[in-house]
Amino acid sequence: MGKLNAFVTAPFDDEALKPLKKRLNITFGGWRETRRRITPEELKRELEGVQILLVELDPVSRGVIEKSSELRLIASCRGNPRISCDVEAATEKGIPVISAPGRNVVSVAESTIGFMLMLGHRLVEARDELKRRRKWGRGQDYPYIKFQGIELQKKTVGIIGFGRVGKEVAKRLRCFDVEILVYDPFVSERLIRRWAGKKTDLDTLLQSSDFVTIHTPLAPETKHIIGKRELQVMKPTAYLINTARGVPVDEKALYDHLKQRRIRGAAFDVVENEPLEEDHPFLSLDNMLVTPHITAASVDTVRHYSFPISKDIQRWLKGLKPKNVFNPEVYG
Repeated sequence: MGKLNAFVTAPFDDEALKPLKKRLNITFGGWRETRRRITPEELKRELEGVQILLVELDPVSRGVIEKSSELRLIASCRGNPRISCDVEAATEKGIPVISAPGRNVVSVAESTIGFMLMLGHRLVEARDELKRRRKWGRGQDYPYIKFQGIELQKKTVGIIGFGRVGKEVAKRLRCFDVEILVYDPFVSERLIRRWAGKKTDLDTLLQSSDFVTIHTPLAPETKHIIGKRELQVMKPTAYLINTARGVPVDEKALYDHLKQRRIRGAAFDVVENEPLEEDHPFLSLDNMLVTPHITAASVDTVRHYSFPISKDIQRWLKGLKPKNVFNPEVYG
C-alpha cells in the first residue's frame, strides 16, 4: 500500500515530523502557513484525498468531517479537542481524535506565578509611569514610595480548580513560603495535601487569600462562579488572576470592584468574548493587567504536544490504539 496523505495546519516540531515524513505524504496549510484560520470551505477542499488531519487552531466542523470522505484520523494538538473540533461528528464516522493533554500546563502555571509577582510588586504600573514621564517622579510621586508592593512570602494564595494547571501552580508556589488554599469539590483532601495545600470551601478561600487564581475547566458549572457576591467576600487588598477561560468571572462585577478599589487589582489572560474589543472596560483600568490569551504560547508548548502526537500517529499507522485517543468509543 502506498503512503497515506496528511494535511498539517498546526505548528509542529521538525524533529517530531521526521518519522511521519517517512510514512506519509505531508502537505502544510491553514494557520501554520497563513496565520489566519482556514475557512470550512477551504478545509473541505484541502482534505480531498487526505486520510490524516493534524490541526490546532483551525476549526474542524461537522460539515467538514461529513464532507471529507477519506478522512480516517484527526490529530488535535490541544488538551481538549472540542474547542476547535466536532468530536461527536468524528465519532459518528468512526474517526479517532488524538489529543495532547497537558501540553501547556507548565507555560500557564509559570505565567500565573509571573502575574502574582507583577501585581504584588506593581511592576507594570511602575513601567507604564516611567514610559509616560520619561523620568522618575519626585516628592509624593517618588517611585520607591509610590510603587511599594508586597512580597509573596507569608501570604495566602487561593487556587480555584485543582486540575493539571492548578497542581503545577501549587508546585511552584512551595518555594515562596506561602499558605495554599484549594477549592475544588472534585479533588480529595488527601491529594491536595500531597501538593502542600489545604482543601477549603469557596467563601473561606476568598475571605483568606491575598491572591486568588482561577484554573477551572470550561463548563456550564463554572460560568460566573466569581460574581458580585464572591468579589465582596474578597479582601480589599487581594488580587484576582484568571489564566483559565473567560467565563468563570462576571466581568461587569469585576470592573465595578476594580473601579471602586474594592479589591486591589487583577490580571487576566482571557476574557469572556475574544478577541478583546478596543473599548473593553478592562483596558481603562490602571489596576487591571490584561494580556491577549498568550500564557499558553511558548516554543516549549509546541514541543510538548508534537512528540506525543507524532508517537500516537505512528501507533495508529501500525494498527494500534493511540494512547491519547479522545474518543476511545470508536474502538468499540
